Amino acid sequence: MIRFDKGYSLAVMIIMTTFILAVLAAAYRVTTRSYIYSREEYYYKLAQEAGESGTAAANACLDINNWKQTWGHVAGAAGLYLTPSSDCKGQDGKIPTNKYVMSEGSIRTIFTVGDLNFHDDHHSDVSAVGKTQLVDSGGTVLREYTVSVKKLITRPGLIATKSSSGTYRTCGILSNSIWCWGRNRYGQLGNGRSVGHNPSNPAKAALSVDSDIPVKVVKQTGVLYGKKIDDLFTAQYHSCALAEGKVYCWGYNGTGQLGNGRSGAEEHSNVPIEVKGALAGKTVTSIGGSYNTSCAIAGGKIYCWGEGFHGVTGTGDNTKVRPWPTLVRAGVSGGLPSNYTATALATSGTRSMNMCAIANGFAYCWGQNNVGQIGNNTSASPATQPVYSPMRVSGLTNVTNISQDGYLAQSGEPDRFTHVCAAANGEAYCWGNGR
Repeated sequence: MIRFDKGYSLAVMIIMTTFILAVLAAAYRVTTRSYIYSREEYYYKLAQEAGESGTAAANACLDINNWKQTWGHVAGAAGLYLTPSSDCKGQDGKIPTNKYVMSEGSIRTIFTVGDLNFHDDHHSDVSAVGKTQLVDSGGTVLREYTVSVKKLITRPGLIATKSSSGTYRTCGILSNSIWCWGRNRYGQLGNGRSVGHNPSNPAKAALSVDSDIPVKVVKQTGVLYGKKIDDLFTAQYHSCALAEGKVYCWGYNGTGQLGNGRSGAEEHSNVPIEVKGALAGKTVTSIGGSYNTSCAIAGGKIYCWGEGFHGVTGTGDNTKVRPWPTLVRAGVSGGLPSNYTATALATSGTRSMNMCAIANGFAYCWGQNNVGQIGNNTSASPATQPVYSPMRVSGLTNVTNISQDGYLAQSGEPDRFTHVCAAANGEAYCWGNGR
């Protein structure tokens, strides 16, 4: 045996080296196996997340379709699964940008959702299959990791937060969706269908869908998609909604009351459209309307559009058609001061040709004044002295709410119940036609 002075023999060193190499090899195998297991766990985790995305997609489709399954093997469906790129009917390729839940390099994830298992009107099981696919450069799937996800989903309770009645119809906000029922000649139900104005085409006339039950105003595919509905008003044949600081209107647009720069017999809209013009880029805090006119408050200032007959747009003139939002006139003696801050607009003026608002704690009204509905101790025949600019209502302070209603009084017609009411200092006050 070879022995080194003050050291180990060669045999001992060989044995020790062999032992160390064996330990390192074992450690390498353990590390490699742990790496493989952690990667597989990662792939299964991705598949789990994809499956959960599928249950969320099913929940969203139920929400926008009034808790009805619209895909899979149900009446009216095509027997197709929900996928990342399908619509709520399971028709693939309708959302081409969402082909996968996640796609990164050689890894991609998908989901499929089949038929639901409804327990009752408010509870259902939704099952989704999530998959992680490992693919080569050509997209060929080399390996899949699959996870099944099952969840109980609950239909949220329906909560009504606002209702408003226009001419021959009513609308309301129910669980962040708008529902309307009644007449629909000009698309005022907002559900994408209408008779149209004197249609000559029988097929078009067949789309007439006056409804004696509530129908949902288009939201899931339109400008209101994903937005919180904050307020709503209905006027004669048009309605407007306030959602996240923007105004959206639908229905009749003969005098520009939809605020999109257009007007006329063929310019009505059976779905909500966004009001822009002077309101573009501004945050709207209040909306209101009367007859064929719409108004909004943005930055404390009042903007109106639509029919200006009798001065109901408050812009200081008698312009018949005003299709874009325009500031009301301020700085007039007895009217709005130049530095006013408006906080609320009157609603429910279905067929009255005047508007009212609250600014700096006072009430202001403008438009037709044949029975004293402006409230400033004056009245005149509708043909001679309408009030073209907002005027302060006499005797009221600390006004907190205001509302109006009535009927357009044409020349030679009897007065038709036009009146305004307001809450001020904890009491109610009304003026106008007292019959």
